[in-house]
Amino acid sequence: MLRHRLRGFTQHLSRSLHSDILRASLVLVVLLLVLFWRAIFLGESLLPVDLIYELDPVWQNRTPPGFTAPDNRLLSDVVYFIYPWQVEMRRALSEGRVPLWTPYINNGQPMLANGQVGAWDPFWLVARLFPFHDSFLIVAILKLCVAGLSTFLLARQLGTGQRGALLAMIVFAFGGPLIVWLSYPVSSVMAWLPLLLYLSDRALARQTTTPFLAIGIVLAFQFFSGHPETSLHVLLVWVIFCLARSVTRDGWRVRVPIRLAGRMALAAVIGVALAAAQLLPLAEGILDSSILIRRQASAQAPLLQTALFDWHEWPTLITSLLPQFFGTPIDNSYWYPFQNYNEQTFYAGIVPLALGLITLLAWWGERHHRASARAEPSAPQRFSRGFWIGLALLALGIAAQLPLINLVNALPLVRLINNGRLRIVYVLALALLAGHGLDSLAKNNIPSWPAPRRFLIVLGALATAGLIAVGGAYLSVTALRDPFIAMGRSQAEAMKAIDHPLFPYSLDYYYERVNIRYAQTQRLYMPATPEMFLPAGVALLASGLNWIRRRTGNQALWLNGLVLLTCADLFIIGARLNPFTPPALSFPTTEAVDFLKRQPGLFRVSGLYLALMPNTSMVFGLSDARGYDAVVPWRHATLLQRVEGAYQLNHYGLLRSANSRLLDLMNVEYVITDRALSGRWEPAFSEGGSSIRVYRNPSVLPRAFIVYQFEPAPSAEAALSRVLDENFDFRTQVILEGMPPDLSSAPESPQTGEARIVNYESERVAIETDTPVAGILVLTDTYAPGWQAQIDGQPTEIYIADYAFRAVRVPAGQHRIEFTYAPASFTVGAILSLTALAGGAIYVVVRLYRRTR
Repeated sequence: MLRHRLRGFTQHLSRSLHSDILRASLVLVVLLLVLFWRAIFLGESLLPVDLIYELDPVWQNRTPPGFTAPDNRLLSDVVYFIYPWQVEMRRALSEGRVPLWTPYINNGQPMLANGQVGAWDPFWLVARLFPFHDSFLIVAILKLCVAGLSTFLLARQLGTGQRGALLAMIVFAFGGPLIVWLSYPVSSVMAWLPLLLYLSDRALARQTTTPFLAIGIVLAFQFFSGHPETSLHVLLVWVIFCLARSVTRDGWRVRVPIRLAGRMALAAVIGVALAAAQLLPLAEGILDSSILIRRQASAQAPLLQTALFDWHEWPTLITSLLPQFFGTPIDNSYWYPFQNYNEQTFYAGIVPLALGLITLLAWWGERHHRASARAEPSAPQRFSRGFWIGLALLALGIAAQLPLINLVNALPLVRLINNGRLRIVYVLALALLAGHGLDSLAKNNIPSWPAPRRFLIVLGALATAGLIAVGGAYLSVTALRDPFIAMGRSQAEAMKAIDHPLFPYSLDYYYERVNIRYAQTQRLYMPATPEMFLPAGVALLASGLNWIRRRTGNQALWLNGLVLLTCADLFIIGARLNPFTPPALSFPTTEAVDFLKRQPGLFRVSGLYLALMPNTSMVFGLSDARGYDAVVPWRHATLLQRVEGAYQLNHYGLLRSANSRLLDLMNVEYVITDRALSGRWEPAFSEGGSSIRVYRNPSVLPRAFIVYQFEPAPSAEAALSRVLDENFDFRTQVILEGMPPDLSSAPESPQTGEARIVNYESERVAIETDTPVAGILVLTDTYAPGWQAQIDGQPTEIYIADYAFRAVRVPAGQHRIEFTYAPASFTVGAILSLTALAGGAIYVVVRLYRRTR
């Protein structure tokens, strides 16, 4: 009898959960329709490509009617990194090849090794089934669905009611940090965190090994998203959650952490093995990249300063209450000098913040004053509240670099990653606390101190604090008008003095921009900016809803009204942060670009200043010596920085001059610019009705050539120094690293040989040579681990040539040399992934067979 009752109760719970999931899905669908209505109903793309019409002079004569400014200037990574990489990814897939290498940027560089291109990202794998411009919308919808529904399941699993779980779903999916990173790989990884925790809690409850296989799959999914910094954050939260949940269930017995560690290790091994095809190339790419060198070389502040006085992130805490306190990139009013809008926002809604605070106060009160048995929460709720409070405070402290907690950011490995993005973890924790808080409003089970009253007091205090902060900011900005304008002008003068590429206009233009910026900043704290007064407005509306509840006794209206207020609050702030544009505006071809595409032979291009921004060439199948990427081979990045007129801006480099002879070596035959060039550069094309011109370099070296004189280099530094020496003639000489001692130079008498590229593909280059004596074939493609070479089908050694390129020794006569990119990291990774996939499939089949029997 008991067995039948338990089975019936379990079936009832299952049907109830399925019904809850259906309701949550319907709510999520409605919210997604509201958020993405322009893309869904008008056919626009979820892309901020209108940025090119302000930034890049190549497209300024194609500016659409009515255009005044980009909708969000901060999303340049989406335009110049994610968009071109997805074009290249589709190009590779259409050619039926694994996208290991791209020849279109940085003189060629690894492609799969840059995990952020999302080669195996589950979201992008689905989205690539759709038309290209629709795929960005599909990815965003999938991310929000996974993040939202898994947060709902996690909240329900931990004892939160249906309405509270819905609120948690809305807050995490549509809260500030996840929305601002919606188009980035950061959100692709973080979207899996709630599902990972949900499956882990179920696995710990069942005390079996099988559910950890599902956990391993989810771990693999977040690894495939290709953002290792965020994956590390996810893994740390996962480990802390599993340990805390296991101890809560079973206590501090010795066998508990041992058994748990074994199961977690199994899940981690499964996840790593499944994702090895991405992880191993990614690790190889990072170890050979310039970003790792830059971060390792970055100066670290003294320990005392790190622990107590590293204050630049502290002020951003105010964005948890006033998300646009420092302005917004939507209208270019953002002014905080130490951080950008995406990196600093803590915002998750005013109502969730108040609900999270009353949950904190209730938890603190119960711990110290022993609430009555009638008010005692269940065990999952006790764990949930305490854990999420601790996690929220820890993530908030690390992200904002608060005193003492900031010591975590100084740890050897942790200091190499951007821990400010733990703001997303803070919002997840706050979302789940808000769900608990909404449940407490529904139950109202402490008559002496009613939950609605506590909530309204906390909400009123937040509203008052917001008004005080806004008023103080207005008075400060008004009083500091002259210093504000003077500082802005001095910054403009400093940028013009160093010929900064992002400051191409006259000083008078920037002086006027400073005045406009001051007016925008002052306007932020006036009634003309209603977003600044959201706390007060929400507090008034919430008070009105409470008055209706007390008059009518309609509890559902009160609670549903708070959920709707949260939706409106989050959408007012976040709906415009990811703009839409018509697909026709996405990098339309121009006369100058068409001219370059028509030119015969293999050559590279470059732009000066902001013309033809790095990575733009990838969209049109043109090769560029520059690139817009973080995981760039360090040799190329270092050499490009030594080109005359080079200027490094975070993950991309710009050129302000075309005078360097290194451009000849890099096979840069054409330069596109809106400025006049002279000297060796010959005019090749002038675009009508525009200042854009294309110049040709008649002294450019071919992509592959033969030299007969070489010099050994004992180190990379020595090779770089020699290549930069004006007396070094790279047309007849080459600097080789790794040269064997028995390799002798050819005779000094002039020799002529021919190197003809007969096949040039991304991962394969075939060259036919004809030379009277043995020489060195130089291919000015970037050197990277994984390239192999053969001469007439026989393996031969590849040397590092002229610091950053590839070379092989060719014997006299006619020969065929083939370069092939086949990194062992991908080969081994693919074998591991396929083996793990086959093993998992066999396990599932066996389990199903046994269950059937």
